[in-house]
Amino acid sequence: MKISILAAFALLLPLTELAMTPSSAGVGPSGYNWLIGTWLCANTATAAIGGPGTQTVTYAPTAAGGLSVRVIGGNFERSGYIAYVAATKTWWSPIAYPGGNFYAESTKQTGSKTIWTGPYTDVAGRKTFAVRDMYTVDSATQYEDIGQYKSGSSWKTGYRGVCRKTS
Repeated sequence: MKISILAAFALLLPLTELAMTPSSAGVGPSGYNWLIGTWLCANTATAAIGGPGTQTVTYAPTAAGGLSVRVIGGNFERSGYIAYVAATKTWWSPIAYPGGNFYAESTKQTGSKTIWTGPYTDVAGRKTFAVRDMYTVDSATQYEDIGQYKSGSSWKTGYRGVCRKTS
């Protein structure tokens, strides 16, 4: 049997990228493996909570089957994880900042548009408030993240990033 060079090359590509479509994002325990790699995000929001205008996000696989997340930009950084709990079909993302602030969002949604929600704790201010991230997956190499926080009875945008995969 003959196999073309192009077909042989295609066999070497990661299956998660070949199989990923916006509608399959978050489906099952490897539903976010398409994120593995480095992303450059352009943040157009002006709120200090959202960080600088340009941020680099790196996703890497963990030994437990989830993903580690590291966000850096200027003197801004945060780190955390994305993990799937099969028993409840829930995605969790606990994130911590170097100064001690932290949040933990979760979602049961899958597909091209998902909303992750949870509490954010400001340790210096000794207060906790609601946060949410609304993700829109355009392709395996681009997504948008609108991060909001609850102020009184309304949601305020703290982050509006368009992220493109660079490697």
